[in-house]
Amino acid sequence: MNVLELKGGLHELIAKINDKELLIKANEILRDLIKLDEPDWWDELPSDIQNKIDESLVDIENEANLVSHEEVMKKYKGWQKK
Repeated sequence: MNVLELKGGLHELIAKINDKELLIKANEILRDLIKLDEPDWWDELPSDIQNKIDESLVDIENEANLVSHEEVMKKYKGWQKK
């Protein structure tokens, strides 16, 4: 069976499905499979940026080096764009 025959068979199968939830699930599965062949954005980041992000995630998990939104807003209150 060649690629065109396989595609045609899939089209026929999908055309027979009337269950919306099943179609949604099939759509998700196919989209996820297609994405497997695409490069991940993470791999395209420079290693120093990856390391900084990893460090930040560890800080978040350990609740270390965190600054609350309120603290940031107080500190930069007068920095509004005019």
